[in-house]
Amino acid sequence: MIRFLRLFILVFAGVISVPFLAILVYQIAAIAPNVQVFSQLVDSANPEDKEPPITIRELIKVSHQSPSSPTMHVSRLLMVQYSTYRERGTLSRIFESAAWLIWTEFYFSEDEIMSIFCTLSYNGEGQGVNALSTSRFGKPLSQLSVDESAEIVAILRGPSYVTKSQARLDSTKAMLLGRLNQKRI
Repeated sequence: MIRFLRLFILVFAGVISVPFLAILVYQIAAIAPNVQVFSQLVDSANPEDKEPPITIRELIKVSHQSPSSPTMHVSRLLMVQYSTYRERGTLSRIFESAAWLIWTEFYFSEDEIMSIFCTLSYNGEGQGVNALSTSRFGKPLSQLSVDESAEIVAILRGPSYVTKSQARLDSTKAMLLGRLNQKRI
């Protein structure tokens, strides 16, 4: 019986430790070489994207409610841009996504995550939340009203889907403003 128990403990420990070791090896091989690039991305971001106004930050947070979060979005953006990921199986993609999420949480502060989010997010024409603000309203993020800020974040949720219909854009914007008001209460 003791022999069986030892074998069980060894197998259990092996099964538990393999994913952790795999994530650590992946971090060393794929993520760590890009850390300096990530820092440069934050440092070279447009000032409006680097430090988005509080309203934009709050709207982004209410836009990404559980289980999704701005951190998950940023980890996917970084994975797609800097990973060696190329059409592998579902389990490989899930593992890689988990590794990027863990290391995104580890390497970046909340401010840096927001900066990367605002810099890399697709806006329907390119990347950057401030670029969308400038093209849509002719002014930077810091000068937007709450309603305009909600429209910007609504577009980020799905630029090609939301902008095709004014009704969709208005309902998404109203949903975000409702969530923002609930959060502030």
